[in-house]
Amino acid sequence: MSDFVIVGTLVVLVLLVLMGQWLMNRRASLARGPVPASLRARCPGARLVFFFSPRCTACRSVSPLVEELAARNPDHVCRVDLSEEPDVGRDARVLVTPTTMFLQDGVIGEVVLGDMGPKRLHELARRYGLECP
Repeated sequence: MSDFVIVGTLVVLVLLVLMGQWLMNRRASLARGPVPASLRARCPGARLVFFFSPRCTACRSVSPLVEELAARNPDHVCRVDLSEEPDVGRDARVLVTPTTMFLQDGVIGEVVLGDMGPKRLHELARRYGLECP
């Protein structure tokens, strides 16, 4: 193969990955709005809902941060295992794990897909009235 074909193939692959990420983030923004009834029933009073799967590597890196927030805010942090409760995730339009939703006054205000560091998580948690370390 010529160098031109290899470079062209790599450019196309990078563009496809970037487009896929953009589409996932676009779909996540559509999840904003009223909290679905199944999520409200599963997580009453929650301000942060963490959707995860035990087999998800990124979920395992975010879980300790979420657990720390849950220890400080037991009535306002909810964890949903999508392998056990797929209907709740489907109703909330969760497409990937981990997905973290921030809720306020019965509305999904912020949706974060994938791994996020402690700084970003604590910034959003404070914005939604959670106590952070």
